[in-house]
Amino acid sequence: MPTVIRVFAKATVLITLCFVGGLGLIIASNLLPLDGVKRNVLASVSTANYSQHLLFSGSRLDHWSECVSATVGMRSKTTETRESYGLRRALVDAVQSPMLGNCEQIASDQPYMQNYFRYWHGAQIIARPVLSFSSVPVLRALVLLAFSAAFVFFVTTVGSKIGWLTAGAIAAVVIASPLYSQLLLVPHASSWIIGFVVAAHIMRSRDVSLESNVQRFVLIGILVAYFDLLINPVVAPTLALIAVSLRRWHDRNDASFQEAIVLFTAWLAGYGGFWFLKWVAAASAMGAGTVVSTIVQVVSQRLSGSAESPESSVWESIGLNAAVMRPTMAVSVVVLVLSFLAIRRSRTGGNGRKEKTPVWKHSVQMLVIGLLPVLWLLVVRNHSIVHYWMVAPILTWSITSVILAAHLLVLSPRSSR
Repeated sequence: MPTVIRVFAKATVLITLCFVGGLGLIIASNLLPLDGVKRNVLASVSTANYSQHLLFSGSRLDHWSECVSATVGMRSKTTETRESYGLRRALVDAVQSPMLGNCEQIASDQPYMQNYFRYWHGAQIIARPVLSFSSVPVLRALVLLAFSAAFVFFVTTVGSKIGWLTAGAIAAVVIASPLYSQLLLVPHASSWIIGFVVAAHIMRSRDVSLESNVQRFVLIGILVAYFDLLINPVVAPTLALIAVSLRRWHDRNDASFQEAIVLFTAWLAGYGGFWFLKWVAAASAMGAGTVVSTIVQVVSQRLSGSAESPESSVWESIGLNAAVMRPTMAVSVVVLVLSFLAIRRSRTGGNGRKEKTPVWKHSVQMLVIGLLPVLWLLVVRNHSIVHYWMVAPILTWSITSVILAAHLLVLSPRSSR
């Protein structure tokens, strides 16, 4: 019991400190002059809301979310000329999160949107400083650089700790995935970048005790709630759980389903708890009634498949998203066959040590972890149906889990270092 109390206390302190720090950073970004941001956004904005991917016909670029990140904290042209940019205004905007419907509205007199207070909009602390001095393409380039660096860090870690054949298989599946917005836009890329970095850290860290991992998963939840816009939040915990499973396999430890449940619960606590604090902050400025009614309406809509299409079923969410991933599935089959051929040619057997856990348990656990993105599509099915073209890449990790499960079944763990 003392351990449980200690873990709860640490998580509470972590969420509180991140709330103060996260809100402070948004307030600071709101104090930056808007003239440069407006000029640079208008000079490089796209007139299309969703442009098609050149290679994957089912994938589009989510300019809407990009404009949300660029314009959050802004109002219409007329309103901006009437109000000061003082600290009180920055604080109010940090919790109300006013934003424009599209980037072109920066130069218009159209009213701003008020119901996006439900998100933290942490991407603002990156977008606002960059766009103060540079353009949207430069911001996209920086996101792509961060994504690429995190991805390479993760893959090289898997290669050095688990095996380069496994690392190559993961890299092939990710490269073959219909990633577009995930490569270029902060809200879309955030969960992937966080997942890559934390997963690599878990596989490299000397301390991978349950207590330490709980704190890591709470922090993952906080960061995802801060940066993501309900786009691919499940990617980060799925990647982290994959890393924990690989680490236990590498260290010849038991495959613990109980540990996986505890860690995912810790992520939910960090994610939901930190998100809830934004609603509390918004209620202090907008009134509890307004916040509660908006949240109830949005939550009921996102958990339903009928808001946009009365004929929608829970399986339509799976079908639409799976259709986008067909090329990736085909590549994964080729990767699986080639990797098995390579294993068969180079296999030298294990080192003779008796395993504490039957190898198949690690493989089963990996498959169960891979079901998390599928479960997300079923639970948040309205969002998954309406935005299937940008949500589908989360299934990359369901596909990858199948390959990893097969690898764990036939490879021998390396000795711990």
